[in-house]
Amino acid sequence: MKNILIVIVLVVAILRIYAQPDFDVNYLNDYRKSFTVQPIFFPTIESDSIDLVIPFKFTLNYLTFELASDNDQLFANFLVDFVLRDENGIIKKTFTFKDTLFVPIWQKDKLNIRNYLNYIQVRLPSQNYQLEVTLFDKEKTKQKSVKVEIKVAKIDNAQVFHPIFASRAFKETNKYALSLMNNALDFTKKDKVIILPILSKEGKENFTFKVKSNPIKTLQMNWQKEVEFISQPILLSSAPLKISKDSDNIFIDVEQKAFAATKSQLNFYLIEFPEKMAYLQDYILTIQTEKSNDTVSFNFKINWENPPLSLRNVNYAIELMYYILDDEKFNFLIGLKRMQQWQEFFETWRKFDTDTTTMFNEAMEEYYKRVDFAYLNFQTVAEPDGAKTERGKIFILYGKPSDIQRIVDKDGVVTEHWIYYRLKKKFTFVTKYRKFELVEVNEL
Repeated sequence: MKNILIVIVLVVAILRIYAQPDFDVNYLNDYRKSFTVQPIFFPTIESDSIDLVIPFKFTLNYLTFELASDNDQLFANFLVDFVLRDENGIIKKTFTFKDTLFVPIWQKDKLNIRNYLNYIQVRLPSQNYQLEVTLFDKEKTKQKSVKVEIKVAKIDNAQVFHPIFASRAFKETNKYALSLMNNALDFTKKDKVIILPILSKEGKENFTFKVKSNPIKTLQMNWQKEVEFISQPILLSSAPLKISKDSDNIFIDVEQKAFAATKSQLNFYLIEFPEKMAYLQDYILTIQTEKSNDTVSFNFKINWENPPLSLRNVNYAIELMYYILDDEKFNFLIGLKRMQQWQEFFETWRKFDTDTTTMFNEAMEEYYKRVDFAYLNFQTVAEPDGAKTERGKIFILYGKPSDIQRIVDKDGVVTEHWIYYRLKKKFTFVTKYRKFELVEVNEL
């Protein structure tokens, strides 16, 4: 058996050398399962009930797909179960959502990186709840369960409902795409906003909204940048929000409409998050009344849902900057303590950013997507990390070649010519000692 395994490994190694890289395959993907529930809730105009909207999103690798009768599609049945309990644990309401999902059979290999999203909306008596949402595969096989609090904060004579995290869907409109990321704004989106439903018991009140960075000790991706600002909130509307969706997003539509003043008044306030302060890290939002200086706070993040895998370990990410940094800067980054590396890493990448109006760096994302691809597609037994090979280096720096010319001579030596017509360059690689070595660079 041991000999058989050795033969298999050698065959794979040989195939890695002799097989031409497939530039049409996906980048190295994150196949971790994810199930997100991000409820939003606000009082009715009469303020005797709350409207509860429960958006949910999960990766399709939770489901079991089967071949449909026409043999051209795959299908999966699933059920989402919702249970609402009061603060004493007594069940107050239950409901279910069922669906059958069909996908073309040619998308079979992409199921693990696709998401399903939807929402349900109900009206409930006004009180605090504990929400439990459970995803079931076919035949009611439990896959994942999530618990979320539906809780209203009180401040003076007002009720502050949980912030709604979103981004403006279209310029100069009042349509916003929800950020389904567990109390987080989406780092990759422009025009990030926080919408706050507030019910004032004695008519309109004045509030101050302060956002401050919340430094935490973590080795995970975190900018660790000090931020503090006071936002002048925009009064969006006193009308209830409208919910809609497409295949990729769930939207909030805000109707510009005000109702006659009553003793209790519902308002939706908009906080526009400044792009220059939208660092990838943790924050605290504090709401304060001008009348009594009472406060209520919410923790939230700016998060990147699916960064390149190679970007998640700061030491490895810095190692792969060797191709674009001088020795002094590279050694400086490598020598920092782990807690300092993320901040300096992000600050260094700002110099390569092609769009400095946002903190999200498209050049950095593309670079590490190429690292992911190179790691997987250029690895051999002799060079297990394809991103650190000579072919990997050229791919990371210049991207996919316009053309590849591949020759295998009678002795089994493989020569690859990578041609970049736009750059007017040709790179020639030859296999030596089971490695591809860059032997020549020519101008076209």
